[in-house]
Amino acid sequence: MIHLQMEALSLIYARSINYCIGAGGRVPWELPDEYALFERTTRNHAIIMGRASWEDHRTTLPDRLNIVVTSRPAAAFSKGIRVARSLPEALSLARSSNLAPFVIGGTRLLAEAMPLTTRVFETIVDVEVEGDTYVDAFDFTGWHASVVDQRGIDANNRYAWTTRRYQKPMPKET
Repeated sequence: MIHLQMEALSLIYARSINYCIGAGGRVPWELPDEYALFERTTRNHAIIMGRASWEDHRTTLPDRLNIVVTSRPAAAFSKGIRVARSLPEALSLARSSNLAPFVIGGTRLLAEAMPLTTRVFETIVDVEVEGDTYVDAFDFTGWHASVVDQRGIDANNRYAWTTRRYQKPMPKET
């Protein structure tokens, strides 16, 4: 059980309508406009990912503190990657750098972070994908939801997609 003070922690991920987030170690779609939204949203923040998610990128994402949660030694990663052994350690690294953390994947890390999360950016890609990595269907009952961006099929988007922001309501003081 993780016991951390509830501070701003965000999740950001894209999934298909059947909850697929990966196929063969890669994101199963290319959506430049959705990726640009991801980049704008996470810029100047800490991004926390599992090893397999890092292997999808294979490089540091610029203008962010890149933290990989793994049991592998730090020497196994490119320059600019910070290594943490657990989610609590990754959150501590982010906060000691005064950067708000975003968990960007994979499946286990998203599920582990969800109880601590105050905000979720979820992109739903309008396609069913056969893959090998699926995210849980999180329950957003009681959360405040808003549409951040929505795109149809066009020259930049092979599939339609919608990004929603879910904000957990603050607990009422008694």
